[in-house]
Amino acid sequence: MANMNPKIENLKSNLDRTPIERQLLASKAGMASGKARKERKQMKDILQVLLDLEIKEYGHIITAKEAMLLSVVKNAIEGDLKAIEFIQSTIGEKPIYNSNSTADPQRVAEVQEIINELIRD
Repeated sequence: MANMNPKIENLKSNLDRTPIERQLLASKAGMASGKARKERKQMKDILQVLLDLEIKEYGHIITAKEAMLLSVVKNAIEGDLKAIEFIQSTIGEKPIYNSNSTADPQRVAEVQEIINELIRD
C-alpha cells in the first residue's frame, strides 16, 4: 500500500546520514530550540509585568492578577464549575466526588443561603 502522505516519503533516517549531517541537523535544531525558549521567556516576562499593573477595580487599587482572581471567585460563587475546579486545584484541594456524602444537610442549606445572598449582591 502506497504511503498517502508525500512528506513522509521524503524523510531520511538518521541511520542513513553521515555523522557530519547529523551534527549539523542537531546544531540547527538546538539553535531553533534556544530561540523558542528565549521567546517563551520574553512572553512570560511581559505577561508578569502586565499582571502586576495596578488598576482601579471594585473601588480599590489592585493588580490585574488580583482582579482576575476576584472574577474567578465571583464566578465560582455563581456556580461556574470550571472556576470552582480552578480554585480547588490552585489552593491544593482535590474535589472528592462521593455519592455517600456525610455532609450535614442543615450546613449545606446554610451555605446555599449564603451563596444565594452573594449572587444577589
